Amino acid sequence: MPSDMTDLMDHPAGPSSDDRLNSWKEIAAYLKHSERTVRRWQSEGLPVHRHAHKKRAGVYAYKLELDAWWNDGHARLEELERSQAVRRPWPSLFAMPGSRAARNHLDPAAQTHGKLSWGLIAAFSLAGIAALLLWLNVGKLRARIFARSRSPEIHSVAVLPLLNLSNDPEQEYFSDGMTDQLITDLAKVSQLKVISHTSVERYKGTKLPLPEIARELGVDAVVEGRVMRSGDHVRITAQLIRASTDEHIWAESYDRNLVDALTVQADIAQDVAKQINVQIKPGEQAGRRNRPLPSIEAQDAYMRGRYEWNKRGPQNLLRARTLFQQALDRDPNYALAWTGLADTDYLLSSFGNDVVSPREGMPRAKAAAQRALELDDGLAEAHASLAMVTWAYDWNWPAAQQEYKLALTLNPNYAIAHHFYGIGLASQEHFEESITEEKRALELDPLSQITNANVARMLYTARRYDEATTILRKIVELEPNFYPGHIILGMVAVAAGREEEALSEMRRARELAPDSTWALTNLARAYARSGQRKAALASLEELRRIAKQRYVPAYQFAIVHAELGQADTAFQWLDRAVEEPSSIMMLIRVEPSLDALRGDPRFAAVIKRIVPRSHP
Repeated sequence: MPSDMTDLMDHPAGPSSDDRLNSWKEIAAYLKHSERTVRRWQSEGLPVHRHAHKKRAGVYAYKLELDAWWNDGHARLEELERSQAVRRPWPSLFAMPGSRAARNHLDPAAQTHGKLSWGLIAAFSLAGIAALLLWLNVGKLRARIFARSRSPEIHSVAVLPLLNLSNDPEQEYFSDGMTDQLITDLAKVSQLKVISHTSVERYKGTKLPLPEIARELGVDAVVEGRVMRSGDHVRITAQLIRASTDEHIWAESYDRNLVDALTVQADIAQDVAKQINVQIKPGEQAGRRNRPLPSIEAQDAYMRGRYEWNKRGPQNLLRARTLFQQALDRDPNYALAWTGLADTDYLLSSFGNDVVSPREGMPRAKAAAQRALELDDGLAEAHASLAMVTWAYDWNWPAAQQEYKLALTLNPNYAIAHHFYGIGLASQEHFEESITEEKRALELDPLSQITNANVARMLYTARRYDEATTILRKIVELEPNFYPGHIILGMVAVAAGREEEALSEMRRARELAPDSTWALTNLARAYARSGQRKAALASLEELRRIAKQRYVPAYQFAIVHAELGQADTAFQWLDRAVEEPSSIMMLIRVEPSLDALRGDPRFAAVIKRIVPRSHP
């Protein structure tokens, strides 16, 4: 056969088939390093061979060649990996007599009978002394030796974006959906810190070494893998790698029908947890196994919807809503799709986005969250969705807090729940608890721009302006086009009396987001604070023109008039804001933008109206 002939031509007197490794996965397992690292070693002369005759060229290698290459250059590799503790993939000092490893390391000059005998005598004598000291535990030697040899425990993990091997860019949403689901299932394990999808998404296609990625994310281990979808069949391969040493701990392949694609992630999550000796509680183990599976078409639409939702732009959110609705058209009992719809309607109508009015979007979000819980009351996402809308639309903090606690019991690693719970706590003036929740969200989602900015936003409500400024300046330095960072930094600068900085930041935000009424509102405030009244009034007039064409929260007019010193007009707009009702009204008790009105008795009257309410 042609393939056999090609192999014989490449290695006419080559090793046996038992000595051959037939894929990157097998090569990585033999060298006990991740595939990412092993592939990078090609530039260092790693002896791999390719099936050039195949349509998609595969690779193979021989153990003897790898052994020789490793022995010749492992010191150079240690330097290359920059202090990574590179592990030898086979024993050397303690190889069994007669094994290949032992033979490779014998010095021919030392193989004379006399020298070998004296060497053995000396070795046995030293071994006897060592054993005696160990048995006597002199200086607690036994405890120290075994403590050092024990591998460090794994308490945190990041799931890197699974690689799409389908040769179809249109299937990218599918591999992203698989990644998101694996993160969700692992996140339910309360003893494990799991990084959220938003932060790991940045490493899609990266060539950074795994230890470097792990340091940036603050994790002990990394899960990486590949997804191959072909027709109604899915194959997923996953591997667990210890970050500090790049050690290959475990790998497995999973073959499933497409309809079971989402449930296989629960299997992977459970296998990963077993490998790192994390105890899984019975409630965490159940996962999605006991839930009826939606149709293939519904799952497909749902994953496309989450793919758009994770991008968070207004147009992405509108597309996500359409896709979640398509999923529900195909399967009305698909609880996750109802949760996706709830999250989307909430964001579309929440303060700062304002694509639709709260009266239009919030009731839809609430109904979708409630329907998701009717179908599956064990969904952490659904409890968090209901908590968000209960706080923002019903203004019912006690009920919202109860839902947040339920969500975080079901999924303690749900960064979004920590994030919004922190906002709710701040609205009740529980600043330290709020900042603690926001920092927990940041641990789980360290590279999220929104999460970083929200830590600063909560520090701003606590009047800790210097701390907020430090965080926000770093954000806009690293992400100069992130317009919310410029707006919040400008708001902090207004409150702290840094008028020039406030104007600079608001102008930049306006340039980056010309359609954002939030940016325009705060630009008007910055003009007013700096004494440029004419420019402030011009911005206010532009805001009025926009309000004739689309929804603009009444609250935004109130804070501009407050900054202009027009208290009567500001209170008129606050009265309207109470009737809308906008989510931002839950924060007026702590919002620095309204400090100019705080001493007026009318302000206390407005606060008294921010009470739980029911809606028809």
